[in-house]
Amino acid sequence: MNAPDPSPSSGLRADAPASDQIVRIGEARHASQGLLRATLGSCVGIGLIWRARGRCVLAHCLLPSAPLPGGAPLFEIDRDPRACARYVDRALPVLLRLLEADRHAHRELEAVLVGGASLAKLGRGAAGQIGRHNIEAARAVLAQAGLRVVLEQVGGAKGWQVAINASQFTCSAREIAAPAERQNATPHEVMHGHARTR
Repeated sequence: MNAPDPSPSSGLRADAPASDQIVRIGEARHASQGLLRATLGSCVGIGLIWRARGRCVLAHCLLPSAPLPGGAPLFEIDRDPRACARYVDRALPVLLRLLEADRHAHRELEAVLVGGASLAKLGRGAAGQIGRHNIEAARAVLAQAGLRVVLEQVGGAKGWQVAINASQFTCSAREIAAPAERQNATPHEVMHGHARTR
């Protein structure tokens, strides 16, 4: 459902290098410098920026909700780092824990929501609606937490790449063109909600 990333997966790590960190499916990562990046198809990327504390986080969510919601415990970050953000409804608590942000800090956080494409290869059935359901679930959890969304680029039929610059506290989303279109297309990029072409 998502394009593969070139670097090896290493789970969620506090000691990851300050350069680019690729956030793979089901992972959540945090950084105080460098870039957090994810390539998204029907998955959604949920990011949080906390300027006051110099911290950023990004989760790569595969599905809107975990099986048996309310019955199963939240994934433990230390025990299951590669699956702690697999579900949208479980990702936000993980991100807030990584930031060490309590409810009083929510007004200082900036949220990023990217992805949720409707991919042709998933068809028109239930699988083809995963992207839409992921978007709806992500909007709901962010609204419930009272978090302000500073960048939202969702839907479409191609997919997205999202990047959060933890050194400059900026975020951007770039739509991925289909291979046959790349030659004639101008990449469409959005930064902090302002569209631009390059």
